[in-house]
This record gives sequence, structure tokens and C-alpha cells, in this order.
Amino acid sequence: QTYCNPMNLSYRFCLDQPSRREAADPTMVLYKDNYYLFASKSGGYWHSTDLLVWDLVTTPTLPLENYAPTAVVIGDWLYFLVSDSHTIFRSNDPAHGKWEVYNSSFPSSITDPALFADTDGRVYYYYGCSNNRPLEGVELDVNNKLNPIGKPVECIKGNPLVHGWEQPGDYNEKTVSPWIEGSWMNKYNGKYYFQYAGPGT
Repeated sequence: QTYCNPMNLSYRFCLDQPSRREAADPTMVLYKDNYYLFASKSGGYWHSTDLLVWDLVTTPTLPLENYAPTAVVIGDWLYFLVSDSHTIFRSNDPAHGKWEVYNSSFPSSITDPALFADTDGRVYYYYGCSNNRPLEGVELDVNNKLNPIGKPVECIKGNPLVHGWEQPGDYNEKTVSPWIEGSWMNKYNGKYYFQYAGPGT
């Protein structure tokens, strides 16, 4: 079999101007041997059993016109959170677009959220999109609606003097402070890898 990269998805044109196709800020999760791909402002999310054929799933329950969706598997449920919404949703049947509200008053800042479930059962939340504030992270309480535990921790702040690729501009020529965003945490062979996006990515 062959595959296509970029993936051959039904990318939708933006609802606002300028008219263009968009599927930014992707999150993909494996849930019950099925793959789910969430992307910004896509009018739905995609479902696949083999990473080759993708079906668009629509649902009126989720705020699918918001930016930067994130999803994570905790136990038997798939959880969903998106920028500019203080509601966490969950589903045990995402293939059919069936979701329910899990926490309608998530108290933390919701900008470019990223959920991470560690192998020890603990869950963490990373967020931020700014040219003057750091990206931050905080542990969530799996026994209390995924509300934050304690105070957020600063992960990284834009620093173009050290990270030259953060300097804005096609040739890194602009002198304005860089926007950093798109937090993402991976764990591989017992090590944690924190990733983020900057103007040069």
C-alpha cells in the first residue's frame, strides 16, 4: 500500500476571509485501536482504522470552529479540549460523534492547549501562545474533573538571542518579540521531550 504526505484529507475552506484551506494545530490519538485526528477550524475531526483512509466525523457537541484542539486517552474515555473554551468534553464512542460535557468550568487559561497522559497515570496540561509570556504546564487531577493541581510551572519563554530560529521574518530579520505556541509533550524510552512552535518553524 502507498500513503500520501501531506495526508489526503477533506481539508475545508475557511469560513472567514481570506478564503483558504486550513487544518492547523493537529492532534492525533490512538483510542480503542482507532486513530482520531483533530485540527483547527475543520468542521469536524477525522477517524481511521489504518492511517490510510480517513472519514470526517461531525458533531454539534464540540466547538470545532476553535483553534488548537487537543485530545488524550484516560482510561476508557477520550477527552477533548480546545482554545478559548473552558469546557472539557469526553467520549467513549467518538467514531459516531457522541460526546458529553465532562467539566464545564475548567479554570485555567485556554490558549493552544495540550493534554499529556503519563505512563504512571498522571495527566498534565500545557498551554500558551504569546510574544511576552512563557509556555506553562500544570498537573491535572484525574479524580476531580481534570482541574489543575497547584500552580503552573514556566516551561520556556521566547529567547531569540539564544534560539536564533525564533527570530521572526523570512530571513530572521525582524526585531519584534517572537510568538511561541503549540506546546507538545512526548515520552520516549523514559525521557520527556517538550516541543513548541516559533516564528521560524
